[in-house]
Amino acid sequence: MIVVMPDGYRGFYTDNEQGPAYGRHIGMELLGRVESMLPVARSRRAIGGLSMGGYGALRVGLQWPEKFISINSHSGALGCGSVSTEKLIDTHKSVESFPSEMTRIFGANPSDGVHDLHEQVRRAKRKGRLPKILIDCGKKDMLIGANRAFVKFLKKEKVPYVYREFPGTHDWVYWDTHIREALEFHAKNFGISRNE
Repeated sequence: MIVVMPDGYRGFYTDNEQGPAYGRHIGMELLGRVESMLPVARSRRAIGGLSMGGYGALRVGLQWPEKFISINSHSGALGCGSVSTEKLIDTHKSVESFPSEMTRIFGANPSDGVHDLHEQVRRAKRKGRLPKILIDCGKKDMLIGANRAFVKFLKKEKVPYVYREFPGTHDWVYWDTHIREALEFHAKNFGISRNE
């Protein structure tokens, strides 16, 4: 397995309304670059991330479902892109730069657009191709509510998924523990056994 870790800075791995097109870069340009340099199988691609990157992995993986077999999100910021920027800002008043940052990334009203994970799920369903989805979150994580809400949406839409909650919070202790499970999930979807 080859792991590529692009930096999306603080752009949520989506095409910023005012700034870089991180989503397109990762979903299209980066894949081509990796494939030109490394002996990878185009039929075996996965994407994953944590926190902002958990949202980004779902955002990119669902926008280009034909390119990815599986997606994983650890402690994902899964409310981003599907609620008004005003509501996001209201929940993070303590961060001084947050209002302008969220508006720069998602615009004033991101619902039902390219940033909205709900809309990306619906579009992927219409394409008839959904990657396998694994979502996990710590029970004491500040983003647990957003993760539960997104999983509830997946269930309503009859989208297959695996969802797990574990003890833990929004930190590297949690992510270092559960990254192993994500890699095993992707390997299983690739058809790779532990002995290969």
